[in-house]
Amino acid sequence: MNVFVVTAIKMLRESKIRKHLKSDSPYISESDFCIERNDSKLLAISYFPDRRYYFDFEFVSETEGNLSLSPSYLMEVEEIFSIEILELEKYLANWVTYISEEISTFSHIKIINEQQFQINHLIEKFEISEEEYFTEEEVILMKERLDELKTDYQYELQKQDISINTFQEKIENFNQEVDILKELLGTYSKSGFLRKSFPSFTKLLDHEPYQIKLQKSTEWLFSNLPKKVN
Repeated sequence: MNVFVVTAIKMLRESKIRKHLKSDSPYISESDFCIERNDSKLLAISYFPDRRYYFDFEFVSETEGNLSLSPSYLMEVEEIFSIEILELEKYLANWVTYISEEISTFSHIKIINEQQFQINHLIEKFEISEEEYFTEEEVILMKERLDELKTDYQYELQKQDISINTFQEKIENFNQEVDILKELLGTYSKSGFLRKSFPSFTKLLDHEPYQIKLQKSTEWLFSNLPKKVN
């Protein structure tokens, strides 16, 4: 076995890789990452809830390899060629940090990704009738109520003693999360896949009271849909 293969195997030891897939963020965990391939020629890792996040490293010599990764929604796919094998761990740790920071900023991304994955899986296994999907009128009604929630949130913030910059930042972040939900309202079925899963995510949102308010209000929207829209 040559030096190159020995080095590759040493770098690809799964316990060594897993060490860098851990994060302090409450929104992601080591189990969210899937090692797709792990041999002496290629290391391929994906973020399980959303496989648009990927990390592929191909060994091409005893000391170098080609790295291709998708660091975040906010950046283009980035390809880095001929990085040194000894730098692989650093790039892997940075990639996990990119994902952690983005999902921590937009905390509902993970929830939405996981729910969408589960729904897509269920749709593949079971045929859902058209009656199980929200009508256009129902989606419009829910979006109107989410817009009202934006106004309520702003009103509550005005009661607090916070700076203008903090106020604007909180409003902007909250509105972004509401808009994400608005965009996805029509993709969920009436069976309540999203609503039924809410309790399991409460702990993730404990440190953000107004995100809890968003969560509970969204749950209320799904549970109070009109039974029939003329």
